[in-house]
Amino acid sequence: MGSSARAGRPAGWPTVADLIILSCAAVLTGQLARLPIAGVGEKEAPLLFTDLLIGLTLAGGSWVLIRERRFSLDRVALATLAFASVGGLSTVASVVRFDLSAVELLFSLAYLARWLFVFGLYLVVVNCVRASEVERIWTWLERAVMLFAAFGILQAALLPDFAFIVYPDARPYLDWDPQGHRLVSTLLDPNFSGMLLATILLVQAGRMAFGVPVPAWRVLLVATALVLTLSRSSILATLVGVVVILGVRGTSRRLWITGAALTAGAVITSPWWVPFALSFNKFAIDDPSGLYRLIQWGWALIILMDHPITGVGFNAYGFVHQRYVFSSSTPATFGLDGGLLFVAVMTGLLGLAIFCLLLASVVRTARAGWESRDVAPELRGIALGAGALVPAATVHSMFANTLLYVPLLHILWIIWGCAFVVASSRSDRPCATSAPPTSSGR
Repeated sequence: MGSSARAGRPAGWPTVADLIILSCAAVLTGQLARLPIAGVGEKEAPLLFTDLLIGLTLAGGSWVLIRERRFSLDRVALATLAFASVGGLSTVASVVRFDLSAVELLFSLAYLARWLFVFGLYLVVVNCVRASEVERIWTWLERAVMLFAAFGILQAALLPDFAFIVYPDARPYLDWDPQGHRLVSTLLDPNFSGMLLATILLVQAGRMAFGVPVPAWRVLLVATALVLTLSRSSILATLVGVVVILGVRGTSRRLWITGAALTAGAVITSPWWVPFALSFNKFAIDDPSGLYRLIQWGWALIILMDHPITGVGFNAYGFVHQRYVFSSSTPATFGLDGGLLFVAVMTGLLGLAIFCLLLASVVRTARAGWESRDVAPELRGIALGAGALVPAATVHSMFANTLLYVPLLHILWIIWGCAFVVASSRSDRPCATSAPPTSSGR
């Protein structure tokens, strides 16, 4: 089929970029639309409204790629598939090692399938999106998260313990921790909400580092929402990302002004937010949450030392945890606030090495984007923010299961895919989901 035929599309048909934007808008629904489709003991696997829109995006992207008869895998994609292969094989091997039942095996592999399902967004972006569409995708993503932040500020003020309002039958400390007036927004979790907000802040900072004018009210809105989460891990992740951006680009007038304004605002409002943070024991290092995390890390290290090469299987940690009789099964035992430690426990040192290669490949791709002088500063700023998100998310994952949490990966994979598009600048690639016209005219 000729290139002229591929370039045309009937008016009114959506592009893949349109579908990606639609899936970004679904971040507003968060965990509010949950449909449990499977469960094992205390753990459930819900279907989210976002999943449906991601599936629609993947279907549209697949149609384009089949129609165009082209598909490519970059180093990030190859590393991701290799990591998933190790995780899948390790899970199957755990059937014999830990006597997993058929239901437990399917439950574990189902989460691996969902993780790969969301990774499909990256493949769609790098194969279908044009460089000229990246700015529009970012604009709508930023708007969606700003609405997420605005609702979260109202929720923190007016709807304490929001997760238990949405799900009255939820069990404190098992399904969700008591939240009080912390911002949880529609994700219903302050740490994950905080990382979502940090993601937008870091891309905004990356754009400002290249001199792109970012309205101060946008940064203030997202930063205020971030503070209201009282998520120390999210604030730390943001600081790590900002340090990376400053290390790459140095200081800029816009960053100085924005940083000074945020610092002044924090000082002025400290009589309010300091007592608020103290009420949640956020200035102490011996709070129960932190101490329990240390216990979790100890359990994980014991299991890793027993299975150092390929680990215990993707999402099989909860079942293996029961076999070791550390504690009874709860939803928390299926995850681990340990970042790369959790990756190592699931897939061993082999999987950890591949996963680190994956993250390094993302940074390398993003670096090619922010160093490219052939693209606009706005796009270079997105690539810089994408690169800064790698160490930021890695740090955050030490305190929350960030690198494997699908709602966050939904946004991260899109941003990382956009960094690839910026680096490659393949602006001539078609991305319409419609069938091409039969005529050869444009």
